Order: sequence, then C-alpha cells, then structure tokens
Amino acid sequence: WGTAPETRVVAAGSHTIQFGDMPDYIAPPDQQVTVEDNQTVIITATYNRAQGTLLAATSPVSGEVFVDGISWGFAPQGRYVDVGTHTVHFGPVHGYTAPADQTVTVTRDNVTNVPGAYVPIPSGMGSLSVNTTPVKGEVFVDQIRWGTAPQSKALAVGTHTVTFGEVAGYAAPPTQEVTIQDGASVVLSCAYSPMLPDVGILTVTTDPVAAEVFVDQISWGTSPITEIVSTGDHTVRYADVTGYLAPDDQVVTVARNQVAMAKGTYTKVPPGTGVLSIDTAPPKAEVLVDGQSWGTAPEQKIVPVGTYTIRFMDVAGFITPDNQTVTITENATTRAVGTYTRLIPPTYMLTVEIDGQGQVEPTTGVQPQNAKVTLLAAGDAVWHFDHWEGSLTGTANPQTLTMDGDKTVKAVFVKNPLIMPCSEYFGLPIVLMVGACMLLLGARLRS
Repeated sequence: WGTAPETRVVAAGSHTIQFGDMPDYIAPPDQQVTVEDNQTVIITATYNRAQGTLLAATSPVSGEVFVDGISWGFAPQGRYVDVGTHTVHFGPVHGYTAPADQTVTVTRDNVTNVPGAYVPIPSGMGSLSVNTTPVKGEVFVDQIRWGTAPQSKALAVGTHTVTFGEVAGYAAPPTQEVTIQDGASVVLSCAYSPMLPDVGILTVTTDPVAAEVFVDQISWGTSPITEIVSTGDHTVRYADVTGYLAPDDQVVTVARNQVAMAKGTYTKVPPGTGVLSIDTAPPKAEVLVDGQSWGTAPEQKIVPVGTYTIRFMDVAGFITPDNQTVTITENATTRAVGTYTRLIPPTYMLTVEIDGQGQVEPTTGVQPQNAKVTLLAAGDAVWHFDHWEGSLTGTANPQTLTMDGDKTVKAVFVKNPLIMPCSEYFGLPIVLMVGACMLLLGARLRS
C-alpha cells in the first residue's frame, strides 16, 4: 500500500495488516481487522525506538555520570537507551581531574561501553573543567589555548583568567576569574549568546586599575565589561581614577558578528603632581596653559601641584571664553571646559518697492551684514523695467547691492506704448468696436 497514511476501499471481511521495518525502530506487530459493509475502520500503529545498552564506568574512583545532561548517579551505570548519539559527562571528584566529555553512538541490541579515567591531581594543584553552550567555543586559560570546549585539566593553585574564542553568529561569554584550591575541582559552564543582525560585541578593559567606562556617553559600569552593540563607530571614555592619568577617548569600529576590543591604560601620577584635563565646546580650539600651547583640546597632562592659568584661543565665528585659573591638588584630576558662544552676525533690512507692474527678486527681507545681493527686475505683461531709485540708481538690470546698512530700492516699470489698448490711448470707452479703434489709431498716427 506504500507509506502511511493510506486509505483504500476494500472488500468486506477480515484483513491482515503488516508494517515494514524502519532503521533504528521496532515495527508494530501485525493486526487483524474486520471490515463490514459500508464501514470505515481506522488503524493506528506505533513504532518504538530501537534500543541498545549504554554502560558507563570510571576509574580509579567512582564519579557521577551524566547522559545527555541527566544524572544517572555514580559509576558504574548501565541503562537501555534509544539508538543514536548520546553525550556522556563525568562529574568532579575531589583530588582528581575529571575525564573529558564523550560522544558515543548506541546501536540496536548492542552494548556500548564508555570508560572514564580520572587523573589524580598533583600536590599544590587543582582541576578546572570548562564547557560552553549552546555552541562549543575555544577556551583560553591565562591566555593559553586549551582547545575547544569541553576541556578539563590540572591547574596550579591560585587565581586564573578564562576567556573564550569567537564563534560566528554568537557573542562570546565575558571573561571569567576562577580560584583554584589544592586538590579541588572547579566546573565552569558559560553560554554564548546568539547575535542579532547588524550587531557586534564590544569589550572594554582597563589597566592597571579597574575604572568606570562610558560608551557613547552612557555608563557601562566598571571594567572589564562586554556588551552587544550596533555596528559602526562607538566612542569609549574612561572615568577619572584618583592617582592616575585617565586614557584618552577612543573611537572603536564594531563590525557585524565580530568582537571589537578597547583597552585603556591608566598612568600612575607621581607624588607631588595631579592631572589637568582641558576641553572646549562646541568647537575644538587651541589652549594655552601659563602661556605655553598644549595644542588642540581635548588635552590632559600630569602637572605639579599649584595654580595654573588657562587661555582659550580665538575661533572664527565664536566668542572666546574668559581665561580660567585652576588649582591642581596631589593625585586629583582637575577638569576645565571652555565654552565658546557662536557669534550671530548683524543683519540689515532690504526693502523692495515697485512702481508700476512687475516683479523683483529677491523681495523685501533681512540680509546678512555686507552680503552682496543681486536684484533682478522683470515687468508684467505690456510692462517693462525702466530704472532703479533709492539705494540703487541707473538702468542696469540685474544690479548688485552691498548690505552695509538698511536699504530701500524702488523698481520703476512703464507700459509699452505701441501695444497700449486704444480705448485707454484716446480716453474712449472700452466697448468701441475693434475696427473703429484701428481707424482712429491710423488717423492719429498720420497726423
């Protein structure tokens, strides 16, 4: 009949149904059915997953066994499991390094043995087991590559740093600090986070001290810190730390599904000195400290304690801030900001008047001081531009005017006389017939 589901018309009576074999499954038993006249019979059969035996043992000690994330108890353990692939994990045992995880394939009606050998931890050492989910990433301990997770090794007593390699499409877990004790086992499991489109990872660290960091003017907290951010450029600023010169701001470019690193190195301030940090806004301007140029802001330096005078240099189009006097104290950061005020240039009024019928561009309005304004006049139908009056004179068209004060310009337009309506030309009513109008015009011209 082919592959289920199947429906057919059959003769009334008894019928035997058999089910074909399927790899890794146990076929249902045959079924006898009786079909009566005009009756529909529905048969459902269930295939059960074929099974085999999985036997896990450990040596020289008994360790807890986990199969597909579920604890089976302490080894040795054996159970029936579905055929296919299974992951066996061995739990920590004090004084031993646990075996690495094993992936095994169980076949139908067969026994699959999984031995796990625990390794004694030497004196003065412990063990560290590292795993990652939902993907397997590279593991680095104290910047030394251990390989792809899961990994388990003996490690010297003390504090160690665990970092994780990049996995395409995922954000790596943040850096971890673990403390290993003599003969003890530490298990570390960290999760990779799926990355959204058009985002990447930005990790910010500082050295030799931890400090608050700001990304795009938003506090991220104390370093080290890792966050998912949008792709593109991001500005990292490092907060002041007593006794240190803060690093300069950094612009970091984050690419899609990639990890970008920003590291800020703080400089220890010597005794008897402090930090002077100078910035300007909104333009970046040259600054002088006690008459010596420090270059273009922002700028910061370590200087001896004492009093300093800051001078802000002129910037075209802005009002320069007043000088500032600041006092530097030992181990402290003193910040000075010079705020420039944008100059608003004076303006003058241009008034445009029209005598007759026509247009002038530009029209009446405010113009900047010393602006060169070109005026263009154009007459309406049967009118033409004749001359300028007021702040402009003459007949040149267009003509340019310098706005060194308020200006008034009059454009004079006159009619074209040869096409003036004859009713207006003779002072006659406009209802005269066209023919009569033309005769009178001809007589006038002959005279």
